[in-house]
Amino acid sequence: VFRDCISVQHGGALNISNNSNVRIHNCFIADNTAYNSGGGIRVAWDSAADITMCEIVGNTCDHAGGGIRLEQAGLVRIFNCLIYNNLAISRGGGLVCDGNTVEVTNSTIVQNSTNGEEGGGVYISGLNGSSITNTILWYNFPDEIHRGGTYFDVSYSIILGNWPGTGNSGEDPLFTSGPR
Repeated sequence: VFRDCISVQHGGALNISNNSNVRIHNCFIADNTAYNSGGGIRVAWDSAADITMCEIVGNTCDHAGGGIRLEQAGLVRIFNCLIYNNLAISRGGGLVCDGNTVEVTNSTIVQNSTNGEEGGGVYISGLNGSSITNTILWYNFPDEIHRGGTYFDVSYSIILGNWPGTGNSGEDPLFTSGPR
């Protein structure tokens, strides 16, 4: 459990950088604050991470990546995670990926927001080759996904307003009592 942590720079709960290779598994990362980026987690500068079975909720930052900020990192895989109710002032309420490859699979990204540019749920720019597969993106503000001039594959996912790609749907996921 990483809760109520504060960073005056990056990564409210976790700041992973400089060629690190980590596995974050079965963690609850909640109500953390970064005064720059990565309210919950920041992975940067050639570091790689596997983030699995985590709940990332209620984190905030003054710049980008309320829940998670990926910045010039290596491969980051996000699998079976719940990312919700995070806030970024600039962009990427749930997740920002700048200049690296991310694979998001079997995850739910809901009710995240940004007061700034775009990418309430996910904001991806930089390298091609990222993917979002079998993931729900719903009720993120101002939009579910923002593509910053980058190609990435979105497939077999449920996305509010729909999104082009194989097997995607805009059908209501019928949450019973919120995203949990």
